[in-house]
Amino acid sequence: MSRTLAIFGWIAFFCGIGLYVLDILWFLDVLVPVFTIGGLSLLAIAMFLSFSEQKKSR
Repeated sequence: MSRTLAIFGWIAFFCGIGLYVLDILWFLDVLVPVFTIGGLSLLAIAMFLSFSEQKKSR
């Protein structure tokens, strides 16, 4: 589960950065912080889930 969550986090983060870079999509600038901060939050949650999965496997 943590791996899929991390993948979605990376995708969301890079979508946010992509929207920030592309000036053509200026009307979607509201979504830039949502995608970037949300993606980083998903990555942090995936990291903590992977630590708990590693402890269970030992």
